[in-house]
Amino acid sequence: MDRDRIIIAALLAVWLVSAGLSVSALMAEPTGDGFVRGLNRVTGFLGWQLAAALVALPLWLTSRRLPKGSALRWIARVPGWWAALLLALIGTFIAAGVISSYVGSPPDDQAPGPVTAPVD
Repeated sequence: MDRDRIIIAALLAVWLVSAGLSVSALMAEPTGDGFVRGLNRVTGFLGWQLAAALVALPLWLTSRRLPKGSALRWIARVPGWWAALLLALIGTFIAAGVISSYVGSPPDDQAPGPVTAPVD
């Protein structure tokens, strides 16, 4: 049991560092010109969040051996829930972009009709 606590503490420390680096990536000075200006912040944030999510998986699996309802088990599950929330948010943005490209656009095989009638 003590071995699990040490592993969880070490993984939580690694997760906190990677989560902190993702926040610092968002605070970085934007670089680039035009459309891609500031993209370094987004890619830095997502990259460090991916690293944090990769740490959250073994953290979640290690916490399964702890007694149910213990505080350490709940704390060890927070990184996994954070990763799931971020993944759901990214999925929502992607789905909204895909759906919006199909909704409200006229079919390709129909020519547009006249907009108004001639004025007398």
